[in-house]
Amino acid sequence: IVGYTNAGKSTLLNTLSHADVLTGDKLFATLDPVTRRLRYPRELELIFADTIGFIRNLPEALMEAFQATLEDINAADLLIHVVDAHDPKFPQQMHSVESILATLNAHTLPRILVFTKWDCVDSETQAALIDLYPDAIPVSCVQKTGLRDLEARVLANIFVRPQTRLFEDDQLDEVACKEREESTQEQGKRVS
Repeated sequence: IVGYTNAGKSTLLNTLSHADVLTGDKLFATLDPVTRRLRYPRELELIFADTIGFIRNLPEALMEAFQATLEDINAADLLIHVVDAHDPKFPQQMHSVESILATLNAHTLPRILVFTKWDCVDSETQAALIDLYPDAIPVSCVQKTGLRDLEARVLANIFVRPQTRLFEDDQLDEVACKEREESTQEQGKRVS
């Protein structure tokens, strides 16, 4: 799980995994990577890693200090890019995150864009964001909305090859299970 600092990454991890990762309205509430293993039906397991929050113009010395933490990103099979939809500076923050991912040579990893704090955004802004980012998933951890859509998208990206993504969401478990049986590498899939 990647994103700008204070975007809601730890809150999302807590909501998905029923964990109690430290959250707070402050810079770098997460200084060390936190991982949680989530089990899905039919013995599917994913490891979600909460990374440190990114900031604009991250100094080189700070990049070096957090290198071990940021290495989790390159080990990921999929990135969940969390964006605070309520923050008026989110476009610049998205750009900062993408720039840091490029610096880490992680810009080619597949990713899912997630707008958090959706419950704090007025309906007009919600409509505009959906128009601008049609593939993004709006999530409210407070209202517990959008989480099933996110989980379905994660599972589709991890366990279903792009050329076979012709299935409805209710068929996803069957496809994921079949993919798992065909592969010997399904254990240890990481989502950052």
